[in-house]
Amino acid sequence: MSEHALRTLSDQAPAPAAAETVTSAAEAPKAEVAAPRQPAPAESGNKLPPLTEDDIRESLSKVVDPELHMNIIELGLVYRVDLSADPKPDIEVEMTLTSPGCPYGPMIMGQVPTVIKRDYPEEVGEINVSLTFSPPWDPATMASEDVQFELGIF
Repeated sequence: MSEHALRTLSDQAPAPAAAETVTSAAEAPKAEVAAPRQPAPAESGNKLPPLTEDDIRESLSKVVDPELHMNIIELGLVYRVDLSADPKPDIEVEMTLTSPGCPYGPMIMGQVPTVIKRDYPEEVGEINVSLTFSPPWDPATMASEDVQFELGIF
């Protein structure tokens, strides 16, 4: 590239600001926030679409095992999610822990209804969490490929 072309390109580029500072909260960059659930078409009375198992699993992906620093969905700790057919469905979550003696078990299980209620405060009825160790958790067959890689399971 010729010197003239280089000079022309650099002349067109905006000069960097000497010291950019944010002077108010309104100028601060905004974090991206997931869009809220959109109401269904008008003929259904502008109600939110019915919750699905995928919606609940998405909420549960926010529950992290504090020892492994991975979420319970990717770890494969959630065996079953059932929703009743009610307009405000009751939710049943069957899950396991990484071991029967997991010291964080009560905390993890307590977070399950908390994240669901936080994400869908007006849309769910009762939330029941049941614990099972049948079958026992096996990361080689139950965890996602990403988790298996992180845990060194090939």
